[in-house]
Amino acid sequence: MAGARPVAGERFTVRRVAVILLPATTLSDLLSADMPNTGMLIKGGALGLMNSRTPGRPDGEAPESYYLDYSPQSAYVTLGAGARAVAGVDARYAFNRDENVLGVSAKDILFRRTLTGADDARIIHTGIAKLVHDQESLNYSITVGALGSALKAAEMKTAVIGNSDDGTPRREAVAVCMDGRGRVDLGDVGPLMSLPSPLSPLGFRTNTPRLLLEAERCIPQAELTVIELGDTARADRARPYTMDAVYKRNMSAALKEADQVIGKLTGIAAKNGALIVLLSPYPPSSVMAKTKNSLCPVVVFGEGFPSGLILSGSTRTAGICTNADIAPSILGWLGVPSPKEFMGRCIAVKGCPDAAGYLLWFNNRAGMQVKSYAVVRQVVVATIVFVVVFTLLWFLIPFGPGRRTLSTLALLPPSVAPALFFAALLPTGSIVVAWLQVLVFSALLVWGALLIMREELRALMLISGIFTVAVALDLLCGGMLSRFSILGYSVVDGARYYGLGNELMGALLGGSLLAV
Repeated sequence: MAGARPVAGERFTVRRVAVILLPATTLSDLLSADMPNTGMLIKGGALGLMNSRTPGRPDGEAPESYYLDYSPQSAYVTLGAGARAVAGVDARYAFNRDENVLGVSAKDILFRRTLTGADDARIIHTGIAKLVHDQESLNYSITVGALGSALKAAEMKTAVIGNSDDGTPRREAVAVCMDGRGRVDLGDVGPLMSLPSPLSPLGFRTNTPRLLLEAERCIPQAELTVIELGDTARADRARPYTMDAVYKRNMSAALKEADQVIGKLTGIAAKNGALIVLLSPYPPSSVMAKTKNSLCPVVVFGEGFPSGLILSGSTRTAGICTNADIAPSILGWLGVPSPKEFMGRCIAVKGCPDAAGYLLWFNNRAGMQVKSYAVVRQVVVATIVFVVVFTLLWFLIPFGPGRRTLSTLALLPPSVAPALFFAALLPTGSIVVAWLQVLVFSALLVWGALLIMREELRALMLISGIFTVAVALDLLCGGMLSRFSILGYSVVDGARYYGLGNELMGALLGGSLLAV
């Protein structure tokens, strides 16, 4: 699937786009039997996994480790900036224009902080100035609200509906389509979008009738409508305070309710010719705690839009995109040029008969790869210790049978890189099993090379040659071993999506020199 060319989607245009945010969910959640309406979208649309990594968070935020590089607040700002952005608690503070905030209306707070009037905007993000300042810690240029600003320049309307309030404002969704001054034309994110519910996670649930009523009003008027279904976010935030069984029950109930809403929103969108983009801005905390897999589902569905796997120029890997790709894709579908600050690329689609099955497999392999990464560091340390001890013994045993044994053992360090590469043939998420695989593959390589060549130097050349040829053949066949080897790169980390990782490239260069 690597390097696949798009067959459609890149030049697709539409009058309206409706983005449905279903936070803290996984691909398995969307494919569950509890979500038949979402399943219909997946079958008829384009499906992908989105890398949700962000640069991190400003100092002074909550200490939860998964907030460092996978901050929920940063995730929303990133979607609206078209580049990886950083954000703290201020990303939550958005209000209806006349909503009272500590005795002052939101529109007055906006003017006080930015000297910008609300104009006709219905929704105000009062934390816009702080969000802009947060980006100063980054070593690249980024424009907060770039997506909304581009739409405003094209004289297009934006709208935001819903929140995930839990007694305090949790309205990060506004950051997705606000302009650079924190304004959104239409919608409702006020307190009436959530209802008190003593038995619901954190004591609140989405006011579904009001949300659907607002969607009926806004989708026909706005070119971009962002709708947040906040119950899954509340269930995820309540996880540390609930038993596992309660968390699963809460999340299951939230998903069932969300699926019913998605079914009704699909009808509203179809009636108004809107393209639906369903995505999770950030992964569930439970998944990050267990597997550190930050890949989140993305579904694009609409009349005339092709089905298959999402394909992005940022990753060049079928089925994988980045969170920075969403903004340029929305602009592309609406026929608006992307600002130069965008780091992402417009999404296209590659045909695939079983996109869901392929991505479930890919997601599982990527998760196992991340869980096994610690083995690389451990093996490197063990190899260094081995070389030091081996060198001492070499000088202490100048001749005799012991010297011959040392000559054989000298082949073990050069066999480590090939062993790490071939271990991808038997994927595992267990560090212990990964260690056993490395030891077994190393022993087999050394034993087989000595059996064939009968001499240590020639055996070393054979091991290096096997490794070099194997990597070359793998790259010619799509690079699956290179991608999922713990010696390679990780699409979850998001530092690289194609080619060879630094570690594997270094080992390949050394192996190719020894082979010749």
